[in-house]
Amino acid sequence: MNVKAAARPARAAAKTPRAKAAAPAAEKVQKTEANNPEGEKPAKAAAPMEALKLVLKGGREVEIDVPAASGEKDYAIFVLGVRKSGSTLLNKIWTKSARRMSMPFVDIGGGLFKKDVRAGQWADDPGIASAFKPGYVYGGFRSAYLHFEQSPVYKSAKKVLLVRDPRDALVSQYFSTLKTHSLPPESSGPGGASDQLLRQREAAQGMSVDDYVLMNARSFRRTLQEYVPLLDDPELQVFRYEDIILDKGPWIHKMLKHTGLPAPKNFIEHLTNEFNVVPTVENPNQFVRKVTPGDHRDKLKKPTIEALNLIFGDVAAHFGYKFR
Repeated sequence: MNVKAAARPARAAAKTPRAKAAAPAAEKVQKTEANNPEGEKPAKAAAPMEALKLVLKGGREVEIDVPAASGEKDYAIFVLGVRKSGSTLLNKIWTKSARRMSMPFVDIGGGLFKKDVRAGQWADDPGIASAFKPGYVYGGFRSAYLHFEQSPVYKSAKKVLLVRDPRDALVSQYFSTLKTHSLPPESSGPGGASDQLLRQREAAQGMSVDDYVLMNARSFRRTLQEYVPLLDDPELQVFRYEDIILDKGPWIHKMLKHTGLPAPKNFIEHLTNEFNVVPTVENPNQFVRKVTPGDHRDKLKKPTIEALNLIFGDVAAHFGYKFR
């Protein structure tokens, strides 16, 4: 089944062990909501930490500290995104949602970035997939990682994917690279993520936004193209940034229901209020610069937009976008 519309409904919940396990959890949540206006779980003692050890190609070993899984869940959830397409918002929402259901959120991409590992050093590394275990929500992914299919945990997992109009995403990437993208807290020297970002920033400083998006369009197209085969996965639900950014409540509800987690109204309202950041004035020096869809029309010249339409038209159509 080839999915071409972003608002693809989740499949009806099957009577699987996963669905049966979710039902008692939902009942427990409902009983506590009346005394808990924000829908948060009562405070618990901090979960013990354990080291997620990753051996990258070339032999480098990297450890990411993650909370230990409770052992209550026999499945995992994967939160997938695309760079500059709402992925930070997506990961923040899932960090809180996962914690609420005692499923630790593991930010693979963020954890490796903090260790100064650039994405190109692990994007096709099969060692990542071998580390997946049930009981976790895995996120921090901003590209499609085809080798994940080697993991039975990944193949059987519920997945959500957030995409964005690539023309807007490229404009956002320009301003992020130019001014606001953070650097890793530690640097491993030449060839690391910090070194790469500084070089990219220096290059962007000498370019117009039109030149930048055209230079990076082919790379961004590959990112979207690599996600197209995943659209046939019945465990995946796709969302578009344009459909959710100004109306986050229904989006959060659909994600939780798709993944078999309880979706109490109070908790969703709490998340919506917390993450409803919509700047009234554009500020290029802020990470959340502008969220309104269609920004490329204000920033790019008409010939640039026409060139991007040709580059992205066919692949973007898989995600419900029409550029002509």
